[in-house]
Amino acid sequence: MDNSYAGVGTSYKLKNGNDDMNITVKQAFAAMYYLLDKYYGQKKIDDLGTMLGSMNLHLGMPADVAMWCEWVTIVNKVMPYEAGRECLDTNIAFQAILAFLDHYQRYAGLDIQQVIEDLGSEQTGNVDFKKIWLESIEQTIAG
Repeated sequence: MDNSYAGVGTSYKLKNGNDDMNITVKQAFAAMYYLLDKYYGQKKIDDLGTMLGSMNLHLGMPADVAMWCEWVTIVNKVMPYEAGRECLDTNIAFQAILAFLDHYQRYAGLDIQQVIEDLGSEQTGNVDFKKIWLESIEQTIAG
């Protein structure tokens, strides 16, 4: 997996003035859902729609609880567990999203390579995924 996202660009800031901050693993999952939902709204990739149905948050957890377990496993691969750590920075969270999508493409047979490529490039055409990612974080934090 390409980790080129780490430290890339600071042209967009969160409302708190930062382009990076710490969020919980659960907030990162919710922000991922919002990001992918916005992407799906623009690109309408069928397998991504299927994945979003399983990710849909109900009472704070995804409809398919196994996705949560896989998310936590992937987060810990991207950023190994440290005692007392409950949060990860938003750049690490984004790397975990790319790893999560790669995992689902390989092991669930989903055709989401275009999603991975687009998000990994941060911007495709007039769509700025870094900006959408930061907006997704703000949406998650706002509740």
